[in-house]
Amino acid sequence: MKNQVFTAVMYFAPHQENDRESARRDFITIRACGFDTIRIAPPEQVLMPGEDYDLFWMQDWLDTAAEEGLTAIVHAFEEPPPGILKQHQLDLANWHALYSDDPRFLAVLDDWVIPVVQRFASHPGLRIWAGPGEPPAGAHGLARDTDHKAFIRWLRDQYGTADAMDQAWNPYPAKGYRLIHRFEDASRVIGATDADGSINGVHGAKLIYGAQRDLMRFLTDNRLEKARAVARLIRSHDTHHPVYFGSHHQFGNNPEHLWDNAAMAKVGDGHGTSIHLSWHFESVDGEIDLPLYIHGRLTRDAAKGQPTANWEATGGPVQFSGGYGNHMSPGLMRRICLSILASGNQGIGFWSWNARPGGWEVGEYGMTARDGSVTPWADAAGQVAQAARTHSEELASADHHPRVGILQSWDTEAIYCLEPDRHEKGLKHLPREAWIGTARALTNHAIPYAFVDETEISADAETAADRWPCIMAMHLRALSDTAVDALEAYVLAGGRLVTDVSFGWLDAWGKSRPPSTRLTGGYVNNIHDTRTTHKKLDGLAVTGFFGDLVVDDAQVLATFEDGRPGIIEARRGHGSVVLIAIDPGTMCLKGDRPDIETMLASITGQESPLTSERPLTYRLTTGSIDHVFVINPGQETTCRVALTDRRHQTALDVLNNRTLATDDRGMVLTLPAEDALWLRLS
Repeated sequence: MKNQVFTAVMYFAPHQENDRESARRDFITIRACGFDTIRIAPPEQVLMPGEDYDLFWMQDWLDTAAEEGLTAIVHAFEEPPPGILKQHQLDLANWHALYSDDPRFLAVLDDWVIPVVQRFASHPGLRIWAGPGEPPAGAHGLARDTDHKAFIRWLRDQYGTADAMDQAWNPYPAKGYRLIHRFEDASRVIGATDADGSINGVHGAKLIYGAQRDLMRFLTDNRLEKARAVARLIRSHDTHHPVYFGSHHQFGNNPEHLWDNAAMAKVGDGHGTSIHLSWHFESVDGEIDLPLYIHGRLTRDAAKGQPTANWEATGGPVQFSGGYGNHMSPGLMRRICLSILASGNQGIGFWSWNARPGGWEVGEYGMTARDGSVTPWADAAGQVAQAARTHSEELASADHHPRVGILQSWDTEAIYCLEPDRHEKGLKHLPREAWIGTARALTNHAIPYAFVDETEISADAETAADRWPCIMAMHLRALSDTAVDALEAYVLAGGRLVTDVSFGWLDAWGKSRPPSTRLTGGYVNNIHDTRTTHKKLDGLAVTGFFGDLVVDDAQVLATFEDGRPGIIEARRGHGSVVLIAIDPGTMCLKGDRPDIETMLASITGQESPLTSERPLTYRLTTGSIDHVFVINPGQETTCRVALTDRRHQTALDVLNNRTLATDDRGMVLTLPAEDALWLRLS
């Protein structure tokens, strides 16, 4: 395949007044700013003549883009046009409700995807095909008879026998009591879910968690299979261009949206996400700089070994649409761009060149102003884009060389969708907040890490132990036996597993797991909350969950203020397991607990290969070259940055094209206020 990586892509919105020549003027300006790619999607319905599937606009835009030296990501496969749906006697809601093996679904794909791919597969302006990039709207429930039949088919494939399904779902396996006698009983058990799609509610106590977990997994798998069907169809008619798929909200609960970021990232040949200042940082109260990097790492790490990029970052000022407003300036734009590159993504995308002229997001996100002029932040983004293109080969092969893996669990997030909401915030985001907090701690201590999923551990425990000498298993409340066995194999092979108070409390179906000392050398017998008490661990104030530890053959590393064990470590095979009887990842979420961050970083047993007087300093390595990015959201300042594992002779300030002095202790940098630097060390 060709054209796997783009360095800078600009979303170009189809406005009613656009014709080919007005688009040409914009494309010339986009190219002059430094961008090499546009992303185009089907125009808004007002542009479509009747209900016909007319490709004239795409032909004109691809022709014009190629003439002006641009290539295009064609994002044409999110939803079928109304005319094609009408031909198949479907509306959009019914389309989304179809299953991946439904002949009607496949027939719509044929009439929708094949004409586009056949027409443009050989077009010189085409760079990448883009598949679905965010969860569509849809109910969680089983509203129709066909839904129940499809679910039962899926359950048969998963369990094989009704006995195995009963064992998974039944929370009260007393002698003589069965929840499931035959697969068709699933319809009765799942009936507690409202047909309007609500899973979580005041009647949550009536839900069978295993059934609801499987329902979410079934519907998620259906979306994955639909995406795979799109990819297969595109590839069957075009073997030269890559197919990218995306994920929308890296800080959001995946099962809540019937989504699986880690699995979706592996459907195509590349992975992209949206990273918006106004939308995606609710869990950190709108904080942007460090969360931008962590969001970028989630994008990168979901598709290891494949090209990754953000589909769209915030292109301009925002007033209302996302819940958090933001200003825009050249300095903030450089911080956005360099955070995305520093997190290992090879490309940067922006929403949007031209703001919407009316309705939703009117006048927001624009790289151009109301009068059509190019903004200073567009010029700043273009400067980064040109530099990224210059160093694209190095960026494409660069790596963080992670020493720690932050383990994620879809099953844990699914079970948290079912727990009762606590006040207005709810619980469903707690696991991901713990993973973000853990990433904050490691980032602030410059310990290289990667986000990993359970399949990466279970595939090869020895390889995992070598690749990530330490795994942080924070807030993994619900784990399958398969996942626990894989982690045990990882430890026996030499890995260091760090767990917390919630680790493996439940199985994958939300049932209490019997306490065991086999892996951890002890177990948590009760989990408490500090809301009604005060607690300290090794002199550090504790908030949130803490546990009563029962210790078997583990060594006590730290105690609570009352002398009871708070951190234990057990040796197993060639590795070890640390159990921390608090919830440290969640405590690190907001950045107000540097003491807990230091404890977490220290307990990994890993050293940092980089020292910096500023926390937002990132490193990418390729061969003998290092790229270092320093983000400064504050006032102008100076700081010293040094690598501890090798010395370089030359330091280039990439964006300002100037050489900096280095010595045995690294280099001293002057950081402009609310801005960022990119250094290339050789």
